[in-house]
Amino acid sequence: MSQPEGQTDAGAPEAALEAIRSAIAAAPRDPRLHADHVALLRGLGRTEDAIAAARAAVAATPLRAPAHVLMGETLLWAQRRPAAQAAFARARELDPADRRALLGAILVEPAASGGQEAGPLLAGEMERLLAVGAPPAEWLALTGALREQGRVPLAITVAARAVAALPTEAALHLRLGAMRMAAGRAVEAEPAFREAARLDPSLLDAWLGLTDALWRQRRIPEGVAALAEAVAAHPDSATLASRQATFLVAAHEPVAAERAARRALSLDAQDESAWLCLGDAIWRQHRQRDSVRAIEEGLVAMPDSVALAARLGHLLISQDRRAAAVEAFRRAVSGDRAPAHVWLGFTDALWRAGQAEEAAEAVRRGLAAHPNSAELRARLAQLLMAGGEEEGARTTLAEALATDPASEEVHLAMADALWRQGRRAEAVAAAREAVAAVPDKPAVAARLGHLLLEAGEIAEAAAIFERVTAQAPKLVTGWVGLCDAERERKNIKAAIAALRSAEAAGADRPTMRMLRYRLFGDLEE
Repeated sequence: MSQPEGQTDAGAPEAALEAIRSAIAAAPRDPRLHADHVALLRGLGRTEDAIAAARAAVAATPLRAPAHVLMGETLLWAQRRPAAQAAFARARELDPADRRALLGAILVEPAASGGQEAGPLLAGEMERLLAVGAPPAEWLALTGALREQGRVPLAITVAARAVAALPTEAALHLRLGAMRMAAGRAVEAEPAFREAARLDPSLLDAWLGLTDALWRQRRIPEGVAALAEAVAAHPDSATLASRQATFLVAAHEPVAAERAARRALSLDAQDESAWLCLGDAIWRQHRQRDSVRAIEEGLVAMPDSVALAARLGHLLISQDRRAAAVEAFRRAVSGDRAPAHVWLGFTDALWRAGQAEEAAEAVRRGLAAHPNSAELRARLAQLLMAGGEEEGARTTLAEALATDPASEEVHLAMADALWRQGRRAEAVAAAREAVAAVPDKPAVAARLGHLLLEAGEIAEAAAIFERVTAQAPKLVTGWVGLCDAERERKNIKAAIAALRSAEAAGADRPTMRMLRYRLFGDLEE
């Protein structure tokens, strides 16, 4: 009787092992059988058995290099480098021409100069590759092997030598860019990716690498330009179209972003990022209902998407559709994949809907899934405070601060909770404590400034915003606060200057409309 489709035979690996062992018993010196035996055991994750099988191969043919290479490769896989180094050295003694033995020895060779300079074996291999005019495939194999062993600095050294030797090979520039990105060196990776894309525009990964490097540097206009070229070279790539939409949203070009997102979705309706960009682009055009509908369409196409359900919840909160927002977030957290920030959204939706007890229960569920989330612990403190459990709230907040002493949200949690209760003086005092605790966090000081504005302490708030904007000229909340403070002080020219600075810092259009309305009394832009 055949097994149902999709069901595996739990006894199959053991049967295969038994068959290989029987074959080895009949032909104990056959290296292929020993290699197959070790490979099967490695595939099953049976480390000690794999090492024992490799030892058996060495015992069967102690004077043959391949057996010692197999031993070295197995020990290297098991992360036993000193023993692997000895095995590869023995293999090279038996056969100095064995290329696998040399590669293995290179992989375990200690590096010089803090891990970035090649040892003698690797240096010798690079010289050989240069001398024989080795093709790109050999350089790629060497860098790939080093990367797989986690030796990224050495892989970068080799890739840079390869590019210098073969400057017209796009694949080598691509590998160099990828290695530098893996090391967190986006600035250096960018020119390598750019050259790879120039040499061979058909390399999709070169365009993706280039735009990733530009994104990490927040060089959005250059990314938009690069993606225009990339999309022209790869008109059928949903990934590039989706990335183009992401960059256009960041570049404050929502109409173009909407077109790019729709194009991406016409190529792949399962592209979650494209659905998110579509909703964001439409929202930035002040078409709030259309934005909600777009995300709802995305959830029809991708019903299990946590990110889309959470985005829908946030959009509904912004429209004050509290009950619907609760249900959207409930959907987002229904599985076991919701990140901590989604649980925060769920608790916020419940709290806004007047369901404080349910919000406290939700945050506890979130903490069960994310016990190290300082933000969730801070939210629990806020809810406890709202419920009148001040001692428990302060204890919980202390735990949150211990988890993440640098978190702005945690430091402000008590102030925000007190403000929600209408305890304004205590909220301001708590915000002052937060500023004293993290004086190097301009966003925390900006929050204090906004609370002081609400409390009517205009002069002090203005002074805070002046300091904040000097320290962090890209912090939008600082310029928004300064604009409001100067308006309250009747300094209209200064308020207009702050308004322009807020726009330059990246304030979204709803924020700009709000500031203009407060200044000029209308919603015209």
